[in-house]
Amino acid sequence: MNPLSRALNRCSYGYQLKSGTTSTTVAHTFYMDDLKLFAETKEKLQLLLQLVSTFSNDIYMEFGIDKCRLVNLHRGKVLDADSFRINEREEIRCMVEGESYKYLGFLQLKGIHHTVIKKELQGRFLHRVNSILNSLLSAGNKIKAINTFAVPLLTYSFGVVKWTKTDLEAIERALRVSLTKYRSHHPKSATERVTLPRIEGGIGVTDIQALCVSQIQQLRQYFRESQNRHDIYRTVCRADHGSSALHLAQEEYQLNCDLKTVEEKVASWKQKELHGTHPHQLEQAQIDKVASNTWLVRGELFSETESFMVAIQDRVVATKNYRRYILHENIEDRCRKCNLVGESIEHVVAGCQALAEIAYLGRHNAVAKIVHQQLALKHDLVNQYVPCYKYLPDPVLENSCIKLYWDREIITDVLIRANRPDIVVYDKRMKRATIIDIAVPLDRNLQSTFSTKITKYHDLAEELKQMWQLEEVRIVPVIISATGIVPCTLLRSLDELELRRELPNIQKAVILGTCNTVRRFLNHHN
Repeated sequence: MNPLSRALNRCSYGYQLKSGTTSTTVAHTFYMDDLKLFAETKEKLQLLLQLVSTFSNDIYMEFGIDKCRLVNLHRGKVLDADSFRINEREEIRCMVEGESYKYLGFLQLKGIHHTVIKKELQGRFLHRVNSILNSLLSAGNKIKAINTFAVPLLTYSFGVVKWTKTDLEAIERALRVSLTKYRSHHPKSATERVTLPRIEGGIGVTDIQALCVSQIQQLRQYFRESQNRHDIYRTVCRADHGSSALHLAQEEYQLNCDLKTVEEKVASWKQKELHGTHPHQLEQAQIDKVASNTWLVRGELFSETESFMVAIQDRVVATKNYRRYILHENIEDRCRKCNLVGESIEHVVAGCQALAEIAYLGRHNAVAKIVHQQLALKHDLVNQYVPCYKYLPDPVLENSCIKLYWDREIITDVLIRANRPDIVVYDKRMKRATIIDIAVPLDRNLQSTFSTKITKYHDLAEELKQMWQLEEVRIVPVIISATGIVPCTLLRSLDELELRRELPNIQKAVILGTCNTVRRFLNHHN
């Protein structure tokens, strides 16, 4: 196609595009096999068509004449005209006011039909979004699919179609409605989390307003920096006083969007009374923020589970406390299970006595089973890995080097009350023992729980050292928040056990246990 383009550029039959004292001749635009011809008169257009026809015949290229159209414009108005005959058998029909044709994906006539195109693009975008959300993909893969399959429909139009701030806000609002409809976003969760990156605690949907502004800025930069390359760029930049979405004639132009950086979104999230509790926890010195958001970055959970965990972190789950003090319902706020204290989300997650022996213990044991099985595999005490929910630890596993205890009371010479840790690893060759105890407390109790565990098993460690004639006894608490927040102490403990790679599995087990507990609790009626 390049030889044809050069031949059209060399001819003098094009349209004179003028801006002030400068002008340039535009004979055609070419994109792949889509060709558009421009001429000042019907006679010149005939000459351009003859040139194209001769070239096409020489290379045996055929045109889809049925797709070709002619537009006759005079001072911005569409005039009626006769069809344009190519030869005895073929002709190009002339369009009239109100018609449109599609060129490079956009409906246009004397200009682009912005309103029609925006409505069509929004409909196609939401159709793709709904199809993705209705699939069986994991939560993370659904967001990736939206960002790579649905959002590009809009990206292609940014800088060409005139999108307003209101238009873009409407699309983002419709997207959140779809996420809520398919249970991928709780309607009361912080809206900032929708477009925040997953590493920051969000769900990672592309910020459409920011993408639009970025696209416009890049296109403007390209055109304005290309003015010295060709007269057409210079003429177009001078002539574009709002004719396109780029407003090239203006030195500085910004789309009217109140954009927020990632830092500003996080700050806005933290300022909210309920929603802000979780991001404040992530900013604590003793918390590893990156590790705490591992479950979001991996995106392995079902959408409903992920959105429910986000709602729990945002404190917007419909407990009695939330319904009474936030929704202002006239109800009693005592816990429906224990009837002792107010039914807050913290109470449900890790504070209700009625749930301790079954729900909390099951979540605790899921973490303990992961640690126990990995230690057993590491020391060749078991031969095959099984999922933690199928794993049934033996009270004692032993070989010539290692003895591994599971939830077993250790008999000592003196009375020690805390003599039943979750796991004990006895290394016979190294004359060393490791006491491992698991806990899944509330966010605010992570530090105190760790200290309590160290103190609790201090006497047992000293007694074991004497009884078993050991050189060293370590106490390694494995503490993770009930909402998946990871303290730095957990990373150090996993490093001591050489089990850092198991952090995602431990975090996943805790989150699944918490979501299951809260769901069952809310489904229970007094």
